[in-house]
Amino acid sequence: MHILFVLLQFVILNINHPVHISICNIEYMQEKNVYNISIRLFTDDFENILNRQNQTNIKFTGKDDFKNYGKIIEKYINNHFIFAVNEKNIFKTSDLNKIETKLDENTVWLYYEVKATEGKKISIKNTLLNDLYNDQNNLFLFTYKNTQEAFKFDKNNTTFEFVIK
Repeated sequence: MHILFVLLQFVILNINHPVHISICNIEYMQEKNVYNISIRLFTDDFENILNRQNQTNIKFTGKDDFKNYGKIIEKYINNHFIFAVNEKNIFKTSDLNKIETKLDENTVWLYYEVKATEGKKISIKNTLLNDLYNDQNNLFLFTYKNTQEAFKFDKNNTTFEFVIK
């Protein structure tokens, strides 16, 4: 709920300017020892950065596009998103499972699941699309039991750490 309020506030304050934003949600499912990760990016922004960095002409129109450009997508995400539990980067482990990629009207959703034991110290580095826009904001929400942590990443604030109590 907190992240929705932040997002609405951001959109209202920037009504006359383009919005450069992404959203990342991570939820720890204790009964399965799994972190569910979802990353939402505006489709045109994501296409622009992938095309710029790879001299390609990617245009997302359906599920096959994600299969065809999977390595390019994963390389970009892995270079710009780090999720560590107890100082171990679990987002790049063999336990990472890409569940699904969805394309809706204006956004791309990337869904991941990673098996890992419960952690006490969570570290995130998020520079998604910072190399495209100076005013890029990446909203983050972490949910664990009844605890939620939220943070807004931008060009000057790319890392966030917290301890689960």
